[in-house]
Amino acid sequence: MDAYHDVDTIEEYLSSLSSSLIIGTTYENRPIFAYKKNVSDSSKTIGVSCGSSARDWASISTCLEIVRRLEQGEWGDTMNWIILTLTNPDGYAY
Repeated sequence: MDAYHDVDTIEEYLSSLSSSLIIGTTYENRPIFAYKKNVSDSSKTIGVSCGSSARDWASISTCLEIVRRLEQGEWGDTMNWIILTLTNPDGYAY
């Protein structure tokens, strides 16, 4: 995901990943996704939260890039990751 994307495109992408799960829904009934990658022998976890403000588009792109790199095996082979790529999808949609 190498460009600005609307909320529907982001949700479609995240729902296609086996490591993504829905952790809740918003007031407007949009899903809130978490991406989770576990390394069995690691006790360290990195947590990243993005998109908490309606105008926070830059952090969302950063989180999506992190997810892409983790999915492709470029990063993350020594620790666990939990990434909330879009914590405010209602605000981002407008």
